[in-house]
Amino acid sequence: MKKQIALVGLILLSTSLVGTNELQNLKKAKQALTTNVNGFVKCLKGDKDCDPQKKKIVRAATAILVSLAIITAGAVVVWGLKKTLKSREPIKPSLFTIEQAREMSSGDWNDNLFTSAMKGDVPTLTNLVLAGKDDVAKNIDAADRDGWTALMLASKKGKYDVVKFLLENGATPDVADVVMKGFSPLMLASDEGHVEIVKLLAQPPYNVPVDATDRCGAGQH
Repeated sequence: MKKQIALVGLILLSTSLVGTNELQNLKKAKQALTTNVNGFVKCLKGDKDCDPQKKKIVRAATAILVSLAIITAGAVVVWGLKKTLKSREPIKPSLFTIEQAREMSSGDWNDNLFTSAMKGDVPTLTNLVLAGKDDVAKNIDAADRDGWTALMLASKKGKYDVVKFLLENGATPDVADVVMKGFSPLMLASDEGHVEIVKLLAQPPYNVPVDATDRCGAGQH
């Protein structure tokens, strides 16, 4: 029995010693880590007491970080340029020549005028309008079956360039549909939140009243 008690005591003593050694090792490791960190901080601050080996490591790490920053900045710039270029739609050639537009019937001319206005196709609109200048049947203020003109369609769709082009080529700025509720281009642009088109119509030289109402008494939103 005494031998067994002595054996247990030895086991507990050895376990205690091992635990103490491990704790001391952890303290030493923590102290070494703190010393290394402080050494690197000195190097970062440019301290004269900086260890040469740590100084080399700090320089290498700094060079890597700078390189990564430059690469990241370059990637962001390239991404931005690609996004910008992608968002710019290339200018498409006109679907018709002026001669082809002149040979169109007034119905076909009107249909193409409305379609081009809604799509924002200024090149095609240009040839259509040029072809229609000497033809009284091809009127830039022509209306579709709902009483909407090309200017009204473009205003609703937010096609600023088309609206500007049509106005510059004689489209009536305050025209209102005669079939539905008496909507004007300014009302349609306002309802859809196309602020730049509203400004274009409301300001000189067009001066469309912003307080106008439709047949139901509703004005701009």
